[in-house]
Amino acid sequence: MSKKLYLSIGLIIFSVFILLCDISLSYKCAEDYGFRIKGKLVGWGIPKQKVMELLGYPHTVKENDEIYYGYDIKMYYENNGEEDLVFIITAFGKSKVPTERGIRIGDSYSKVRKFYGKSTKITKGKDGNIFVWYGVARPEFGINKHKKVTTIEYMGCAL
Repeated sequence: MSKKLYLSIGLIIFSVFILLCDISLSYKCAEDYGFRIKGKLVGWGIPKQKVMELLGYPHTVKENDEIYYGYDIKMYYENNGEEDLVFIITAFGKSKVPTERGIRIGDSYSKVRKFYGKSTKITKGKDGNIFVWYGVARPEFGINKHKKVTTIEYMGCAL
């Protein structure tokens, strides 16, 4: 066989491998992607229409951002060519909506570690806060100097 044929076969195998990895990563993204609100999981990839059916109209709308003050959650939507889908969802303030694993604003950093394990990345903010990240489409937790959760944010996989 020629060298070009070997290279072509290699590229095909590599392409299939990348495709399978992408499918696998997309599946893994969906394991924990949002908050439990009224018994339903609301997070990235959910159509805007379903969010509005569950939560009603947002209290504040600014471009693609919508804030639901009754839940202290903020959503950012992206359009996939057919409809607006939640791309980023953030709990803040006095929000009491839990993540799929039960973490809420005000919970301890030790509880986060207990339910989520070792983080992928930790960054420090200017004011002594830290941001603990658990990977693509997993939550990022804002932790204050008292080691309490102050924000929880999910950013989705590519739509």
